[in-house]
Amino acid sequence: MSANFTTWNLDVHDFGAIGDGKTNDFAAIQAAITEAQVSNKTLHFRPQTYIVSNELQISSDLIIEGHGAQIGTTNAPLRSVLAVQNQTLVEVRHLTLNASLIADHAMYCGGAGQSKFERVIFLRARKDAVLLDAKGSAGGNDCMKFERCIFQHSGQTFAKGTVSVSKGVSAIITGSGTQFRKNGIRSGDFIHVGEEWLQVATVDSETQITCALHPLSAGHVAGTKYTAHVGDGYREEIFNDNNLCVHRDCLYRGNAGSGARFAGLYGPRVENGQSDFNKAFGFVVGMATGSNVIGSSFHGCYTEDLGAESFFLGYAAGITIDTLNCAGEPIRISNPSFNWGILSNAQGQMGALMPIGSDPLVHVPTAVMNTHKNLPPEKPNSYPHGTILFKLAPSPGDYIGWVKLGAAPSSDWVPFGKVENS
Repeated sequence: MSANFTTWNLDVHDFGAIGDGKTNDFAAIQAAITEAQVSNKTLHFRPQTYIVSNELQISSDLIIEGHGAQIGTTNAPLRSVLAVQNQTLVEVRHLTLNASLIADHAMYCGGAGQSKFERVIFLRARKDAVLLDAKGSAGGNDCMKFERCIFQHSGQTFAKGTVSVSKGVSAIITGSGTQFRKNGIRSGDFIHVGEEWLQVATVDSETQITCALHPLSAGHVAGTKYTAHVGDGYREEIFNDNNLCVHRDCLYRGNAGSGARFAGLYGPRVENGQSDFNKAFGFVVGMATGSNVIGSSFHGCYTEDLGAESFFLGYAAGITIDTLNCAGEPIRISNPSFNWGILSNAQGQMGALMPIGSDPLVHVPTAVMNTHKNLPPEKPNSYPHGTILFKLAPSPGDYIGWVKLGAAPSSDWVPFGKVENS
């Protein structure tokens, strides 16, 4: 090893790491991390497989060059393979973090703001491949960057027992033979009951869950099978400091829940993301109840082979979804009254095209639109002045949509864009 290399770099093998996929390298790698942080040197791995029995922790600034290495875990319950916390600025390149279906997460972030991950693979977590927690220190996990990363094969589904669903102010799921808490179901996870997708608000007991209000097709469903989807490829907890993360050219594949869930106060910028083979949604923005996510941007994304729609929008505002190519239904909106400023141009194989228009614009599913020709939408009092609503698949003689003029509940809806026969 050259003197110039050792001046600015460290190798984990200098601290006793073996990298044979069998030996427990935890002590050696953690010692190397600590020394690299103190000496301000770049830490290098070799393209080998390393096994650790405990969570590796980074608590100050560090650069890691993985060179194609993989870090896995032994048979011990762990929170994550790698934890980044304590207001730490980290750069990690070309590394695989394999939770081996043992650790809850491949990576846990609790104060990793402005950290950057390039060509990192996060996989096989019991819950989320990557978790940005709501318990980070000041500065939280703002402005993290993920480029050409993969979030895959994480989470679990549960279907023990049967459930009944009753609709009131919220949807209450009561179970028979269920173990909701033991199975680790959390707020923000999805429950699939019959044809309904319900987002969990609170887990009340082993046999009861309260879900955010959804437009149930039936007021009460009794004694039916269900599937709980626990674990996303990438997940942000609701927190004011999980803001403005950037994802470029990332893949979210084969997760038990959704490909990615964004829940910071200020939303992400996602460019050319691909979400496929996830058992719930492609991308989730916000919660169906709770704080708003403001200012999200999705450009050039692709989705296919999902259990549900490409997007689930909870309390989310100021969203741009541009050039979405989706093999299925594009967007499910939890509550149209709280989804303002949406600019959407999403083309799916089902022929579902959502027009792009001026802000504020709201796309509303057919189920909540008035089916009569040329009449404004149902419940018009719930929308602010300037709201534009588009009618899906207008026929000749219909208007394309309506604009609300005035802030008062009784303000007029004015139609525009009458469709004429050519």
